[in-house]
Amino acid sequence: MSQSLYQHTWRTACLCSRLRSSCCIQSVSSRNGNAPAQQTKCALLSKNFSVLSKTQLRKPTAIQHGSCNSMLQHKLETRQYSDPLCNQITKKFSSSVLSWSPKEENEPSNLLEENHQEARLPTLPQAETIEQLRNKYKRLRKTKKNRSVLRPELAQLMVDKVWPDGSLAKEKAMIIETSPGPGILTRQLLNSGAPSVLSMEREKPFLPSLSALASKARDRLRVMHADFFAMHYHGNKDVHPPVVRIAKVFEGLEAVPWEADIPIKIIGSLPHHNERTHAYIIASQLLERLSSFKYGRVQFNVLMSEGCYNVISQPVGNMFKYRALSALMQMSCNIQLLHKEPQVSFRLPTSSGEASRANLTDKDLSLCLVRLTPKRDLFIEHQLSQQQAFIFVYFVRQVLAKRRQFLSKMIEAWAPGHGDIVHDFGYDKETLTGNVEPSDLLRIYMAICQLDSFNGSWMGEDVVGYASKALEDGQGVGYDGMVSRGIQL
Repeated sequence: MSQSLYQHTWRTACLCSRLRSSCCIQSVSSRNGNAPAQQTKCALLSKNFSVLSKTQLRKPTAIQHGSCNSMLQHKLETRQYSDPLCNQITKKFSSSVLSWSPKEENEPSNLLEENHQEARLPTLPQAETIEQLRNKYKRLRKTKKNRSVLRPELAQLMVDKVWPDGSLAKEKAMIIETSPGPGILTRQLLNSGAPSVLSMEREKPFLPSLSALASKARDRLRVMHADFFAMHYHGNKDVHPPVVRIAKVFEGLEAVPWEADIPIKIIGSLPHHNERTHAYIIASQLLERLSSFKYGRVQFNVLMSEGCYNVISQPVGNMFKYRALSALMQMSCNIQLLHKEPQVSFRLPTSSGEASRANLTDKDLSLCLVRLTPKRDLFIEHQLSQQQAFIFVYFVRQVLAKRRQFLSKMIEAWAPGHGDIVHDFGYDKETLTGNVEPSDLLRIYMAICQLDSFNGSWMGEDVVGYASKALEDGQGVGYDGMVSRGIQL
């Protein structure tokens, strides 16, 4: 298209800037809606508008409608272009634009609202390069199993996977980022329009960069020297960062019913040290509705090793891989694999320029981005109390400690004389515990809780008494205290 047309189309764009391309292009195509050729012309016209800067498009008040219309009418009527296609587009376009009414101008579009919101977002400093990260953070060079996001493209991918519909700017849930490290993912969350982010970082070297980022984010980012996975019950003893109390983290947040929408969304990674233990604690806290689950259903979008994901998603029938963690997670959460990323993406390259694969086993070669969403109807059918949930966790652990033992014998150990209760759930006396569905384990447990012979005595009176007292006090069960009593998580 000729250069002169480029010089005059900006005046037209000023008139329709609040509706952007939708007003003008749809108006042209609506006059000849079923002609493929019109689509080609509209696409060509849209291409010319794309050369305009965002500043020009967002300031339509610079030219008054009346004077611009008359000037545009004169230019379009008197100037002819050598390209016939340009003449056709100009003729149709002029009749469309000049008939544009203020009523059409006052109809906002979703695209306009999004663009205005993006214009209000502060400009954040550029993410640090890989070389800058190498020079700035010695810890990243030494850590063999780092799980902090180091590359902007990976951060963009994670945000797109967690919010695939682009709804991050409209997110009403509290967003908590665990172990953000250098803040690459934090920056992407803010650039994508996150209204509020709480970054909980346990390593001091990363705090200055995160605090500097928070100062540029206009109160949309709060940085806390804390470990999200260390928010267990700690009794009355004094705690110091990175150990924090739950009330401090969720200060000002109102608890919602379990059946309500998700009030908190976690994004980050599980700690690589004792990874499965942390997964056990999440499942236990969920069933007991403690820690962050006191405020409602908390959704986790976390990176974990492929080995850990295979355990929590393992179906029944595999006597080797199906375990208590599998049952606890599957009965309480909807598990969804969002993405699988090579472990080397989380490691800084060596001096040769390639990420090292040293000290990586086969099961650690990939990290899985997994979504854990607590089931909305988890407590509707079974009125599971906190004390019952505490004992239920150990019921599952004992039942699935040996997946080849008979289910009826395990029930006899818990409720003597009632091993035949398995028939009420479609099983027989020769059914192995490794073949029992997770949801059925909860149904069986709730049934034997109603029996007079059930007392949980196998756990020991001191443990049951400790749990009852802690739960009655409203403090929750101290996991450190349970471990000191010989209970393995």
